[in-house]
Amino acid sequence: MRPSSYLGIDISRDFLLDSTRRLAADYPWLEVHAACADFCCNMALPDGLCCERPVGFPGSSIGNFDPKPLKIFFVDCILCYPPAADCW
Repeated sequence: MRPSSYLGIDISRDFLLDSTRRLAADYPWLEVHAACADFCCNMALPDGLCCERPVGFPGSSIGNFDPKPLKIFFVDCILCYPPAADCW
């Protein structure tokens, strides 16, 4: 697997920028983006991001939710992705 782009999302701006800068340096062929955001708030992907098969990894964030808010979180994640037709 060789992804074409990566979007790091974290609430900690300093951690996020440090991590994405290192990732970009280690993988110069990878298009790296960063979005300082809180998973608990209405989050939107930056304009212009698009890929054929987006993959999300919420990490330990899912452990911060009770079942009902967790369902809302996953629905919000799905709604963040643009319609597939916009990507092709």
